[in-house]
Amino acid sequence: MAARFAVLTLLLATGLAGCTEPVRQADIPDELPAPSRCYDLNTVTFEQLCSIESHGRSLIPRDTARNIVESRRQFRYRRVEDLLAVRGIGEVTFLKIRRFFYVLPSDSE
Repeated sequence: MAARFAVLTLLLATGLAGCTEPVRQADIPDELPAPSRCYDLNTVTFEQLCSIESHGRSLIPRDTARNIVESRRQFRYRRVEDLLAVRGIGEVTFLKIRRFFYVLPSDSE
């Protein structure tokens, strides 16, 4: 029993246990600057998406920007969290870019 505990402790300590804990807000640095401009997800252009930067680095790759724009052909963004359905945007990327976007309610809602 003690040997199993020791092995499990070693696996957990070295990260070999395959733990896939989700990213938490605390994992994203607090020093991200406030965005100089925010965009409506339903009207933002490809060029605007590619221009979103932090610390001089583009936050949205061109392929992902294209996917965001093309996704509007299939569905209307109803909330910023809908970005998680876009190919190329995982939880970490979403937490970094969500502050740049908003969604206006549609006239039919």
